[in-house]
Amino acid sequence: MEHPFGTSGEESIPDGFQVEQWTQDLDEEFRLVRNESFPDRWGATPDA
Repeated sequence: MEHPFGTSGEESIPDGFQVEQWTQDLDEEFRLVRNESFPDRWGATPDA
């Protein structure tokens, strides 16, 4: 997901969630979460 820099929405982050900036250290964890979240989407395979 993307959101333009310098703008802010009215929505708040739900309890139990946190927003983290992508870093190389988190790359594999982000990939696994994305694949689990969108299993029926193109590119969401174990190696994508």
